[in-house]
Amino acid sequence: MYKNSKNIIFIDRCVESVNLYFSSIKKAKSLSNEKEYNLWLSMQQGSSSAREQLIFANLPYVVSVAKKYLPSGAALEDLIQAGNEGLVIAVDKFDASLGFRLISFATWFIENEVRKAAYGYIRHNVDSLDMSISAEKEDDTLANHVKAHPSQSA
Repeated sequence: MYKNSKNIIFIDRCVESVNLYFSSIKKAKSLSNEKEYNLWLSMQQGSSSAREQLIFANLPYVVSVAKKYLPSGAALEDLIQAGNEGLVIAVDKFDASLGFRLISFATWFIENEVRKAAYGYIRHNVDSLDMSISAEKEDDTLANHVKAHPSQSA
């Protein structure tokens, strides 16, 4: 385990990559309404650079959402990845001509993907726990059967 300067605890497997990610998104500047609209127009005309700028500008929000789900026990980098997937979905569906900001539109998609990742992690751990408990019960039942009927087990 590792704790960075913001008191976020990480599993050792990805400490360097998470710190690199954090240092890169610190450079993200929030977009004005006009800049966001112009990037959206460029994206509609096929500019992948504009799409990337829209995504990059909103990555700090994804991290803030992911942090809320840390009590689930899921790794922060997994939660961030899920949130990034939600952000990408939102950027692709976004329509700035309706007058909304991207982050307002993207919040649901980001929260939804992060929530699915957190609950998936919890569900997997509960299922694993249930399987280990049922395996222990089966072992106890078999051991009791062998003790009760020693001649049949040979």
